[in-house]
Amino acid sequence: MRPSVRSAALLPLLSFVACVVACSAPGDDGVPQPESENLGRVSAALDAVTSFGANAAQLKMYKHVPAKVPAGPRPLVVALHGCTQTAAAYEATGWSDLADEWGFYVVYPEQNTTRNNSSGCFNWGGRWKSAPQTFVFTPEALDLNEIARGQGENESIKEMVDKMKADYAIDDKRVFITGLSGGGAMTALMLAVWPDVFAGGAIFAGIPYGCATSKKTTAEASECLKDYTGADAYLSRTPQAWGDLVRAAAPSFKGSYPRVSIWHGTADSVVNNANMTELVKQWTNANGIDQTADANDMVESFPHAQYKDASGKTLVETYTITGQSHGTEVAPNAPVDPGQPGGAKCGKPGAYILSAGICSTYYAAKFFGLDGAGDPGSSGGDGGTSDAATSGGSSGVAASSSTSTGGVSGAGASSGSHELRSAPSSCSASSVRGANGARGAGGALLMLAVAWTAVRRRRATSSS
Repeated sequence: MRPSVRSAALLPLLSFVACVVACSAPGDDGVPQPESENLGRVSAALDAVTSFGANAAQLKMYKHVPAKVPAGPRPLVVALHGCTQTAAAYEATGWSDLADEWGFYVVYPEQNTTRNNSSGCFNWGGRWKSAPQTFVFTPEALDLNEIARGQGENESIKEMVDKMKADYAIDDKRVFITGLSGGGAMTALMLAVWPDVFAGGAIFAGIPYGCATSKKTTAEASECLKDYTGADAYLSRTPQAWGDLVRAAAPSFKGSYPRVSIWHGTADSVVNNANMTELVKQWTNANGIDQTADANDMVESFPHAQYKDASGKTLVETYTITGQSHGTEVAPNAPVDPGQPGGAKCGKPGAYILSAGICSTYYAAKFFGLDGAGDPGSSGGDGGTSDAATSGGSSGVAASSSTSTGGVSGAGASSGSHELRSAPSSCSASSVRGANGARGAGGALLMLAVAWTAVRRRRATSSS
């Protein structure tokens, strides 16, 4: 059925919805891909945690705990899914398998589609009046208060970290965060507002913290997905301006800022890869270094640049994934840990989890120092050097006076209730595989089609 003339006129706006629907909605129409041993395994051991702090944003929390963990404090990685994905879907990137090999913990936050964002995007640009419904047809003002330190979703994610610290021996100096698309933008936000918690982050197809802070509207946030030229050139900031946004996010913080690994595909038609340049400006400046790469090489045939401090330590790095579209890169025919060639493979391709010939999970984890190389404990995030008080289950930190924020992923109407899964068995291997059933092509036309289909269905649901 062809869209109406009115709908066709809204196709430019649907390009923004394509970011909202950054991967095919799990379980909508797609037939699960046949399982294959050479695609690696997706662990069934995602346990639901139903109580952690106040959880004002009502997010869901899942954790992966390896069967064998070395004695003593261990690292923790927080992995944020993209729009329309779930925690189970994002586990297909291989973080749980690598955790089993190297002995660290993983937390997978999951968005509340009923309360916060019906397309499952993390709200890294604030909240709008009609949330969780989509704002595609009527741009609205962003309420930036919820993205201030200690508020909204960032507080709930911080409480997940606190819960893990209360239940396990977690190394305060080795807590990291990573995410894709909306989760990548939320990663930038978390690094900015909680630099005393996170030692580093890996941002996949994300957006700099503070992009939509001029007009503070959902329309401006959608412009952050573009190339920062023409009418959107004002969104591009100097390194100093980008860095100032980070410094204002946690003004009492006195320590070293987190190290950051930035990944982006050159053929990304959802989030323009000009965002990589802006992210480099932001995090080099926050870390007190310049924007000239100190080392350039090729890793698995992809350009890799490193920005180092005076001591030679890499504080910011980029991976330019030439020819690749929107997603997190995996290498399903290679081991997630090259040191264990007979071990688990690196990820399972699916919607916006791309078989790209490079295991991004391995390289991000190596950048974090999770393989035991280097001195990750001194590489950022000083774990409590902020003057702001924190506590076990909830940070208890008053909102910062800063209202800086990143952009925002939109939402579509959604039905169903927010139901916390009360038992670890609720996230079985079959449910994980089902969540990763649809295989995304990553092209602009496909994403527009997915977006249009989602809007039509949700309209039909709301009218029935």
